[in-house]
Amino acid sequence: MRFATIINRELYLVLTFLLLSANADPGLYGLQVPLVEVLPLSSSNSWTYQYHSHFIDIESGYQVTDSGNVDMKVITQTPVLDTLIWQIQEHRRYRHTYGFSYLGRDTSIDEDYTVVIRLLELQTGKHELFTRDNSFVFTFREYSPDSEKIYRYQIVDTNGNVTVTQYYQGEHDDFSFRQGIGLTDESASFSYFSSWRKNAHLVGSMLVSVSDPESQFPQEIRLFQNYPNPFNPSTSISFAISKRTHVRLQVFNLLGQIIETLVNDNRLPGSYTLSWNASGSPSGLYIYRMVAGEFIQTKKAVLLK
Repeated sequence: MRFATIINRELYLVLTFLLLSANADPGLYGLQVPLVEVLPLSSSNSWTYQYHSHFIDIESGYQVTDSGNVDMKVITQTPVLDTLIWQIQEHRRYRHTYGFSYLGRDTSIDEDYTVVIRLLELQTGKHELFTRDNSFVFTFREYSPDSEKIYRYQIVDTNGNVTVTQYYQGEHDDFSFRQGIGLTDESASFSYFSSWRKNAHLVGSMLVSVSDPESQFPQEIRLFQNYPNPFNPSTSISFAISKRTHVRLQVFNLLGQIIETLVNDNRLPGSYTLSWNASGSPSGLYIYRMVAGEFIQTKKAVLLK
């Protein structure tokens, strides 16, 4: 009887652990959830979308409808500091229809033209993406909360899909991505004194190259020398990690006292740059120390005022 009680207790503990693990953050208990590329960016990669948008001013009844196709093609990339600027050629072929709904007649114009938009990719973490120009399809906003950011590398479901929702001044945007393919669907809507809806659905793609996300990330853990050094009053400290891990980076004085903790949390693989503002500290020699798993390293920084 006592043996059976012990077995039942052990079984209970095992089941409890499994339930907790299932609801825990990926990466805890040694579990590693891989990141995959959901928007393949390489020169000559292209996508074709079926596009439709409709706007109506509720008070006046004036409405505009655009319906047709949009071709997106990657042209070039330009590195600027820790950012890649992708040039995307956007070829728009659609019928533009406008008029007042109560008149019962509209005017239609066939549009066919090409623009070039800039898609920026940050070279840290999961590689955040955002556009700086007006696009019919790639409308990725820059200043979004973390849960609404668009990333090139993401965690997907068992079918290789992930959906991200962005909100901005009453507008609601849903972006659906598929592993190794790219943006498959976008829908957006806005309603206040006017109503606007947009849909873009992927109908074709030609991918010359799909990168391995592992090759985009550092192959080892490194702590770099701060720059500038000596400095006054701010300096940048960079580090790189090759896998998801907890990172603690702290600055100490020569007495071993902690002056500032720059980071103390879980980080995804990538390269990071942090800024230390020492305006409240006296001139002298400081030590900064990074701990990431079994990796421990220290370096010296000189503050000259």
